[in-house]
Amino acid sequence: MMMKKILLMVAAVSAIAVAEAPQEAVTLRMNLEKGQAYASKVNVQVDFSGQTVNVTSKSITTVKSAENGVFVLESAQSEMMIDMGGGQTMEQPDSTLTITQNAMGKILKVEGDMVTEEASRLMNAFNFFYPEKAVKAGDKWETTIAADKDLGTRELTIKYEMVEVKDWKGKKVAVLKVDHTESGEMPISVSGTVAVEIKTGMPMMMDLAFKNMPQMGMTFDGTWKTEAIL
Repeated sequence: MMMKKILLMVAAVSAIAVAEAPQEAVTLRMNLEKGQAYASKVNVQVDFSGQTVNVTSKSITTVKSAENGVFVLESAQSEMMIDMGGGQTMEQPDSTLTITQNAMGKILKVEGDMVTEEASRLMNAFNFFYPEKAVKAGDKWETTIAADKDLGTRELTIKYEMVEVKDWKGKKVAVLKVDHTESGEMPISVSGTVAVEIKTGMPMMMDLAFKNMPQMGMTFDGTWKTEAIL
C-alpha cells in the first residue's frame, strides 16, 4: 500500500512538472551565408480529370549572396519526371530560377527563363513567411501579404500555428501548420505542415495540399511534398 502511494505521488509530481515546464519560444528568420547549398527531393501529385499525375524532381538551392538581410538564391530543378500512369513517363528539361528574398521571407524579385505570372503566384503561395516575433508551441497568428504588381502576385492571407520544436534528422526544427489563401477568382490555396530549421530558417520538410494551381489556363488540385536531402 505504501509503495502504491509513493508511485501515485511521483506520477502526480511528474504531471505537474510537465504541465508547468516552460515552452521554448524561438525566433525564425532567414539566416544564410553565401555559398551554402541545400538539396531536397520534391514529389507533387496532381488530380488531372480524375487521373493522378505524379511529378518528381530534385531541387538544389544555392545562396549566391547574403548582404544586409537580403538573400539571392539560385534554385535549380533537375531530374524532373512526369508519370502519367500506365507506364507513361516524360522527362522534363532542367530549369533554374533566381529568387531574391529578405530575412522575413518576402519575395523581392524573381528572374529566369521560366518566370511567368503563374509561376510568381505559385512561388508566393508556397512560400514560407517568418513570424514577426518569437513563437512557442500553441501560438497562432494571421496576417496579409500585399499584392505585388511587379511580381504579378495577388494579396495573400496567411494563417500559422506553431506546433512544436523537435529534432528532425539531427537538425533542430520548428514544426508549423500553415494555411495560405489568395484573393480574387479561383484563388490558390495551400495548407499543411512545414518544418523549418531554426538555425538557418530553411524549410526542411513540407507536406502540403493545394487547390487551384494555375497551369496553362487550367487549374489543378493535389499535394506537394518536399524533404531535405541530408
